[in-house]
Amino acid sequence: MPITLPPHLRDEYFDFEVDLEQPAEPPTDLDVVKAMKYEKAVIEAFDIGDGEGGDGNTTPADVAAALVYKASVIAARIPVAATPAWLEAALGQINNRFDTLNNALNATNARLDVINTRLDTTDTKLEEIETTVSRVNHTTAYLFNKTVGNGEIMSFKEVPFPDGTFPTKPPNNLPWIESVTALERMTDEQIMAYHTKYCPTQRRRPTRASQITQILRKIGYV
Repeated sequence: MPITLPPHLRDEYFDFEVDLEQPAEPPTDLDVVKAMKYEKAVIEAFDIGDGEGGDGNTTPADVAAALVYKASVIAARIPVAATPAWLEAALGQINNRFDTLNNALNATNARLDVINTRLDTTDTKLEEIETTVSRVNHTTAYLFNKTVGNGEIMSFKEVPFPDGTFPTKPPNNLPWIESVTALERMTDEQIMAYHTKYCPTQRRRPTRASQITQILRKIGYV
């Protein structure tokens, strides 16, 4: 950007010997020298007067303009420090390594996305398998219990609850219904727990005898 020249001064008490021209871009050494001479000339012209520019045409604003002009020329003359070649090479290598790292991370993320998709598919299949196994266990035990009478000679098989859990395993931890007699000997709380799990949609609680009958029906006896 071109440097703004200060006003061309003519002072009745001082003869300016500095003829300013638009400095080069960037300013040359001669431009700097001219700016310094101009500043000196303006200050001397100002000092010839009463110190406030009263006896001549040079004013404090003229002095300030000369100072600003010299500072602008010097600032424009100082070259911007160039980045050393070795530093540019090092920065280039670092940037290349970052690019390589980013590409590797993107590839890894893509692989992880594929793995996550496969895991989701596997989880879905496992859930389907668990559901199928639960149904098979229920059907197998239910059909077996229909063939052993009251369970006194050959014990009943454990029939899973509708939620897939087994009566004797956590979180239920109920006694095993080995036979009709074993069920009838259970406490009211145990029978109620069995009935609640086998008949989860039944809101009204039937009598103890009715609960036993419904439980036996659920395990294949009745």
